[in-house]
Amino acid sequence: MPADTPDGWTPRVVVAAGSGDDALADGSRFEAAFSEPYGVAIGVDGSIYVADAGEAHAIRRIAPDGTVTTIAGGRRRGFADGRGSAAAFDTPSHVAVDADGTLYVADTGNDAIRVVSPDGVVSTLVHGELRGPVGLAVAPDGRLVAADTYNDRIVLIRRDGTVVPIAGTGEPGYADGPGELAQFDTPAGIAAMRDGTLVVADTGNHLLRTIDVHGRVSTLDLGGARLTHPVAVAVHRNGRFYVTEQRARVLEIGTDGQLRALTAGAAGFAEGMGRSAQLRSPAGVAVGPDGRVVVADSGNRLVRLLDLPERLGAWPPRPPDPPFRADLGVIGQSPLIWPLEPQDGPHEIAGTLGEPRGNPGGDGRERFHAGVDVRAPQGTPVRAVRDARIDAVVSTGAVNTLSEFFSTGLVTYVHIRIGRDYRDRPIVDWARIIHDPATGRPARVRVRRGTRLPAGSLLGTVNRFQHVHLNVGAPGEEGNALLAGLPGVVDTVPPIIPPRGIVLTTVEGQPLTERVRGRLVVRGPVRIILEAYDRMDDSPPRRRLGLYRLGYQVLLPDGTPAPGWETPRVTIAFDRLPSSPLAPLKLYAEGSGIPFYGTRVTRFRYVVTSRVNGAEIEEEPWVPLLPPGEYVLRVLAEDAFGNAAESGRDVPILIEAPDPSAPALSVPVDR
Repeated sequence: MPADTPDGWTPRVVVAAGSGDDALADGSRFEAAFSEPYGVAIGVDGSIYVADAGEAHAIRRIAPDGTVTTIAGGRRRGFADGRGSAAAFDTPSHVAVDADGTLYVADTGNDAIRVVSPDGVVSTLVHGELRGPVGLAVAPDGRLVAADTYNDRIVLIRRDGTVVPIAGTGEPGYADGPGELAQFDTPAGIAAMRDGTLVVADTGNHLLRTIDVHGRVSTLDLGGARLTHPVAVAVHRNGRFYVTEQRARVLEIGTDGQLRALTAGAAGFAEGMGRSAQLRSPAGVAVGPDGRVVVADSGNRLVRLLDLPERLGAWPPRPPDPPFRADLGVIGQSPLIWPLEPQDGPHEIAGTLGEPRGNPGGDGRERFHAGVDVRAPQGTPVRAVRDARIDAVVSTGAVNTLSEFFSTGLVTYVHIRIGRDYRDRPIVDWARIIHDPATGRPARVRVRRGTRLPAGSLLGTVNRFQHVHLNVGAPGEEGNALLAGLPGVVDTVPPIIPPRGIVLTTVEGQPLTERVRGRLVVRGPVRIILEAYDRMDDSPPRRRLGLYRLGYQVLLPDGTPAPGWETPRVTIAFDRLPSSPLAPLKLYAEGSGIPFYGTRVTRFRYVVTSRVNGAEIEEEPWVPLLPPGEYVLRVLAEDAFGNAAESGRDVPILIEAPDPSAPALSVPVDR
């Protein structure tokens, strides 16, 4: 077996331990369960130490044979020293281990650095001088350094508990230079190189920074590559860096300075080789002497191992039950309430999942609307729709813009003033509002990792966009909030298909116009384009909403299904959004859009012969393989409450044999 991983390697990604259940359970490799595995460290004997946050608040050990045990803490969230389960933590984050097996824990919720002896006795090294520390590392010379995350600085912690600033002014910003003048923005990860240089995951600045032995801060040159909220960094003895991003990626920065993605960029769960593997909200990362990489896959509640296939050998297969997925089935176990008062509703819905935003076929800004909009005047109080626990280091963004947002676990609120009223005055005590010294306006809103907000908690107020946008589901995996149980919603109005709302075209986009006896002539593969919109009870007439489910069916002239078409072919269902950036262009025809983006009226023009397939949209023109004759093409246009359009849904057609002189066209066959 090779002694080390080579440059340019492609890892095999497997589950090192965990069932995917949200629990604190010891046991064998795949029977043990974690709640929120966040920090990881590798001991000298190959053991993996895990800071398990969420509802666990425990320090766990994965032995080399895969057995998981709890060595300190437990489900009791609090602050207490002692042996084993007598000790208590609050949202432990990164961990570090020294040569004699002593563990150091960044106890974020307690503003503390804790020490766990090899025999499981917990003591406190620092308490109260830090603000939500997340990152922690033991340097080769034995120094203990920490990312004092919400104080925006890097500190040295002496063995007597003295805290010595190394770099950072204590205020968020970005500046290289001498340590006392340098600035960071919510640094969350830290590692130490063999020469004493520190590497910092500067989460809020989306950068990696270095601090040399003289305390001078520099920004690591990644050759133009960009990071997105890096939260942890590990350094291999040969100089390679490994970085995790808050959403999905595990990255390697080689000795040549080049950045490579070792896993997929889309969040999810998949084992496999390199970029075929998926993680969800990876956090801590550690690298062993031989180059194997361990990652806390916190969103999947697993610990993952990235290693050479030949070194893994016949890795034990994971049981077939899938790990946790942050889907609407999980969310629906505790149905949502409304973000506005009264929280039992109802309220006017102003936008639904999957609607086009931008100008399909136009300016390159095309995207899907990822949530549900709830109409409200500026200044209206916004409240939590479910119990929330803030796990992310950075959970807010776009502060003081129309798109200001706050992610609270599986629900994200957009277009709100976080923690502020309409005059930007503070209205909550759990958010720290930081102002731009030049303008005096809010520039950042800090909500610390580990903050807990019960359902109904005041979060802020509606901003000038005059609605609250709710994303429900893990970031990048949003589901349809209308399926998650918002109370009091009444919708008995079927979708509306306007006159001439169905257009059939060739695959090149040329409309079919030839008619025989009032029937549209169809000779070959066609695209079906449907213009339709939804309405809801008690909404104003101007309010047009997108559809939930679309498809089509072929009938005989008497209205009975044609052979092979006993049920409609459903091609589009907005349970969850496809993540491909090209998906909106394939699903919506030109002319779609909403007035905010320049169109005169809201229009939804669906390419019904486009099929949603996971992350992608596949174009599948309808190939009329039925015997020549008269038929009716019926489109399915349905909302999330089962109402289906009945008027304007049928197109009488005449199927004729294709022109034998026409060139052959290879397209998927629907039936």
